[in-house]
Amino acid sequence: MRVLITSVPLVGHFFPMVPLAWALRCRGDDVLVACPAEHFSATVTAAGLPVGGISAGLGPDEYARASAVPGAGEHLGKSIEESGRA
Repeated sequence: MRVLITSVPLVGHFFPMVPLAWALRCRGDDVLVACPAEHFSATVTAAGLPVGGISAGLGPDEYARASAVPGAGEHLGKSIEESGRA
């Protein structure tokens, strides 16, 4: 089976999917992770998974602002910077 896993460029979204992706690979499935940020490709490959980049034009704070939760992105940029991930 061919499986495409999509992720926003945030470790909190991507890392919970890594065990599933590896379970699929271990049973012989063809797995590809698609993420919209070039800088996040290194995170995906460090998890041992193949990555395919897509162009979306949104950064991490824009993803949170585009979510259905009002105010979700207000402090995301500052939180990312404080965590050392920026």
